[in-house]
Amino acid sequence: MTFNLGLRFDWSWGWFPSGFKLDSGNALTRYIADAYLGPRLTEKWPDDFPKGFNPLDALNYNEQKDLMSWKTLSPRLGLTVDLFGRGTTLFKASYGHYAEALSHRYILPLHPLYPQELSATWLDVNGDGRPDVEDEYGFFNRDYREFSGANLRRRFAEGLKAPRTEEFSAGFEQELFGDLTLGLRFISRTQKNILEDALTNPDTGEVWYGAGQTAAQKYWLPFTTTVPGTGSFPDATVTLYARSLQAPPAYLQLRNVPELERSSRSLEFVFRKRLSHGWQAAGSIVLSRAEGNLGAFSAATTALTEAADSPNYFVNRAGRLDTDRPFQADLMAGVELPLDILLSGTFTYQSGRPWQRWAQVLPPASWCAANGAERAYYTVNLESSGTRREKAFSSLDLRLEKTFPVGSSGRLGFYLDVVNVLGFRNSIVGLNDVDRWLPSAEGAGKPGQKFAAPDFGLTSALSGQQTLRLGLRLDF
Repeated sequence: MTFNLGLRFDWSWGWFPSGFKLDSGNALTRYIADAYLGPRLTEKWPDDFPKGFNPLDALNYNEQKDLMSWKTLSPRLGLTVDLFGRGTTLFKASYGHYAEALSHRYILPLHPLYPQELSATWLDVNGDGRPDVEDEYGFFNRDYREFSGANLRRRFAEGLKAPRTEEFSAGFEQELFGDLTLGLRFISRTQKNILEDALTNPDTGEVWYGAGQTAAQKYWLPFTTTVPGTGSFPDATVTLYARSLQAPPAYLQLRNVPELERSSRSLEFVFRKRLSHGWQAAGSIVLSRAEGNLGAFSAATTALTEAADSPNYFVNRAGRLDTDRPFQADLMAGVELPLDILLSGTFTYQSGRPWQRWAQVLPPASWCAANGAERAYYTVNLESSGTRREKAFSSLDLRLEKTFPVGSSGRLGFYLDVVNVLGFRNSIVGLNDVDRWLPSAEGAGKPGQKFAAPDFGLTSALSGQQTLRLGLRLDF
């Protein structure tokens, strides 16, 4: 028996050095920012924005230390037991808590000098086709204190903790015939303390990104509607949340969001056949399930996504993750043929990518006026994440190779590759049927106007060609 016990200590901290930016923008954007945005910021937040402030001017920011930090302990345990004392049947188990290191992707985009987009609306009041002082300009209901160096520390919640992954695995490994090993292993992973920029009121400390939160119930108004289906897609009744006109400006603060979760469970069967009797092989079959309400690809792990930006994110969000592939199989093998010709190949199969229907919903103007709600498009899932699945993927590639000695140490090899032997074809097709839904009234089953997604049913790309390739390689 072998038993391992480890404990890792990490202390991570982050800060911003001093920095500056030069003047930016063109004549139009500078005019709008100087004549309209700057005075509005000074009027609303005089302590953060001095008179004459223009975010497009040259700006300087002082160094900011200890903006976020955490101390973590990560325990690890490992156990291996030779069940029968012959070294051929092993039981293996492990447990660990892995704390994530402090990453640039968390802190860098929160710097006031990080490139951002300021959006404004323009109404050509005098009808001359160009922006001028007679026209009207509007800005989205956003808390612009994120551009204030004095407010920088408030972008980080107090007591931030490192995202952690809890992992447990257990399985058996059996050696057969001296050259064949079989393995079976169960793995469980759960991620906690996920970081996200969440909707927060910086003046009161209230969070209002979830429907069950006290502040959210004041600032988000429930609206139920039925989005009609298309063809085999059924009607979908959902309750979304329209933003109250009494809500404070949107302010996003980096914090641990307990409502966000990722987890995976998998059962792996593996085998390894060492080279003997002229052939070798290795392969695996994995049955797995990845669930949660926040994707696991790189774009969803930046902590600066749409998650926790509103209660609408959580509508029908829990389900299969974008990385979920319930069945995966991999096989590679090599065979020595007569005349010292080598045949090798790899085969891969995995379930298709999960997806779900979604729509943009615009509540009727009469309902918004009567309830004091902001009339805007609200995006929601029409069904649980991962309800549907794209086409499965498979690939088989083969190689024939023959080598000849060259000189005292060189080798000349000729090879023939056949890529995608089974002729797998894939296409990118618009799967979601609804783009926008404009109900005439609040309530399930009410009529309205539906706009189909512009790419629904259309193929935008094709892939999966078969390739025959001849090659020559010289080793020396």
